[in-house]
Amino acid sequence: MVIKPCIRTALCSLAVSTVLMGAAAASEATGIKTDADRPQNVADQSSEQLRFGHVFLANETGRTVQFPRSAHGLSLVCEALAADGQWHTVATLEAPLATSKPASLHQGEIWQFIVPLPQGPLHTKVRFVTKGIGATFCSALFDATIDPSLFDRPSRSSCYLARLRVQPNQKATKATLARK
Repeated sequence: MVIKPCIRTALCSLAVSTVLMGAAAASEATGIKTDADRPQNVADQSSEQLRFGHVFLANETGRTVQFPRSAHGLSLVCEALAADGQWHTVATLEAPLATSKPASLHQGEIWQFIVPLPQGPLHTKVRFVTKGIGATFCSALFDATIDPSLFDRPSRSSCYLARLRVQPNQKATKATLARK
């Protein structure tokens, strides 16, 4: 496994390292090591409250990274681990953009996505994925509960995007994203 700085992120205060994805890391990437890692039903924890999280994407590569613009803006996909050990899209989140051109994440710039977090009776592993031009970036895994019907009918909703600039004397301190 190769740990390599690239574009970095943190999910809801979770700071975990990830690896450059390759054949050697493929089985580890699914997140299933034991039966305890497989999705399980848990008591209904839903409530009238919506839960939101922050996904930070920071560019420390020394170059500008381009992200394609979809019909609705910049896409961020939430994937969940199913019982078959495969990742499935459970939500597509769109951050509106004011331009029809690809979005540019400049050196030292940070994007903060404010996203709805999955909720439901099924406990599983979840990650966020976004596609840059020439590469796909995955966040670190985290535990969440989701609605199992999302495996068949993924949700589509908006999220909010704020662009932040790191000052020259500061460093972004987020967990590394892995290229898929």
